[in-house]
Amino acid sequence: MGGWIAHAFIVIDKPGEYTVTTGFANNSLDSNSIVFLINNTENVTLDCNEMSFTTNTTNSSILVYAYNSSNIVVKNMNANWSKDTIIFENVNDSTIENSEIITEGYSIKLEDSYGATISGNDITVANGEYYGIYIDGNLENGTIFGNTINVTNNNNVCGIYTVSNITNSVISGNTIKLNSTSYEACGIYADYTIENSVISGNTITAYAYKQVSGVCAYYGDILNTTMEDNVFDFTSDDREVYSIYANYNINNSVISGNDITACARYWAWGIGAYWGEMLNTTIENNVFDTASNESYADGIYANLYITNSTISGNNITACGYDEASGIWNDGNIIDSTIENNVFDLYAYNYDEYGTASGIYVYYNLTNSVISGNTITAESNYSNACGIVIDEENILNTIISGNTFISESNNSNAYGICTYDEDMVDTTIENNVIDLYSENDYTYGIYACYCMEDCVISGNTITANISHDAYGICTYDEDMVDTTIEIMMQ
Repeated sequence: MGGWIAHAFIVIDKPGEYTVTTGFANNSLDSNSIVFLINNTENVTLDCNEMSFTTNTTNSSILVYAYNSSNIVVKNMNANWSKDTIIFENVNDSTIENSEIITEGYSIKLEDSYGATISGNDITVANGEYYGIYIDGNLENGTIFGNTINVTNNNNVCGIYTVSNITNSVISGNTIKLNSTSYEACGIYADYTIENSVISGNTITAYAYKQVSGVCAYYGDILNTTMEDNVFDFTSDDREVYSIYANYNINNSVISGNDITACARYWAWGIGAYWGEMLNTTIENNVFDTASNESYADGIYANLYITNSTISGNNITACGYDEASGIWNDGNIIDSTIENNVFDLYAYNYDEYGTASGIYVYYNLTNSVISGNTITAESNYSNACGIVIDEENILNTIISGNTFISESNNSNAYGICTYDEDMVDTTIENNVIDLYSENDYTYGIYACYCMEDCVISGNTITANISHDAYGICTYDEDMVDTTIEIMMQ
């Protein structure tokens, strides 16, 4: 206990099953008070037997403190405790279950404690500490399931907070509700990396004045992790909403069957690798509804590469002020499959920007398959695009069986577009491209420079505009060794 001198009402230092038979109420506890001290032992069950434990002291008293022990079970607690309720320090392979905790302090805090199971608890933290469950260290080989967590504060709030990493753990079936009237909110937070873990079947609702994150690897990565069948509903009045967030990479992971609603003043996204890449990752059968009042709304975002990944069967609705996209990638998409998704995108800035893009890639789209998608993109200003490559090329890629509906209420509607470079060794076939521009310029298939060694066949392109309608266009250079079979209306 680090040299700390404390007064304990009950000390448990031997194995056994201990059942509480009377409640405890004391409003005069000092900062050195511990009600139950479990110390230097193993194989202890503390059954609180639904007895009531209450205090309103402002001193730092602790209800249950377990130290340097293993295989400890604390259960059936009913606590209305103004300060810290349960603390496990250097306690491994232990359980906290079936308890009701109302507190302004830490409800459950683990320090250097591994292999913990926290289940079936009802936790309410209001106007004091910021966390439903707080892990000071790593959540390692842990299980957190079936808990109900409510945290309300005018400061930051978090449902499950880990100071370091979440590793080899399961977080499932929890219901988390968060409300911060002045600062930030996060559902499940790791300061660094989430790895080899499962996050499934959770329902997280969060409101904050500032930034909201759902599942967050704040300084690190999401690696070898499954996130499935979660329901997230997030609102920020004045900042961003990052529903699933890795500061760097999302690798070797599966993200499936999630239902995510994200509404923000600024950037809102469903899944994002903020500075990094997505590698060997499957994103499938999710429903994303993202909205931004003054900035960007994206379903899926990666700053660097999307490589050897599959994005399929997702339904993404994005409504943004400056930009809305199904997939926005500031790097390259390589060796990936994007198929059978439905994207419905709307950018409503009337004055400037206002870009709606189904699939946006800043550099290259290479060795990939894009098929069976239905993409509707509407922009109130300019640039409504099904697939757009901003700076470089589409290379050795198959784009087939998609439906692209691009509508610009000013100018520039595109089906498939490379703004500044070429299409090379690419097959574009059996797509339906429907274009509308209020003022000018519609392009079914557009390359700024060359189309070389391409096959373009069986596409149906409809352009609705008063002038400057193009079915297939190379703006500055030639079509070389390219086969074109087209039906244009």
